[in-house]
Amino acid sequence: MQATIRLHTSAESARQRMWPLNGRLEAVDEHSCLLYLGAETPRMLVSLLTMLDVDFTIESPAGFAEHLHTIAARYERAAITSAPAEGSV
Repeated sequence: MQATIRLHTSAESARQRMWPLNGRLEAVDEHSCLLYLGAETPRMLVSLLTMLDVDFTIESPAGFAEHLHTIAARYERAAITSAPAEGSV
């Protein structure tokens, strides 16, 4: 599966966060860049995006957001049902 993702960070900042074998970056302006990313499955794409730890917008493919919704709901359920960390209020 191939996706085009707009990262809300500079291309230089994104390069420092990413692995060179999975994607190609293209600077848009000083505050954003496009990431052309490929993986075997939509779930793998979501995992790769999560590891970047940066805000983003999906440019393509249509329907990829549904995979994000599924994973986000899973993380939300885990966050709600997990015990709070020691010392947290």
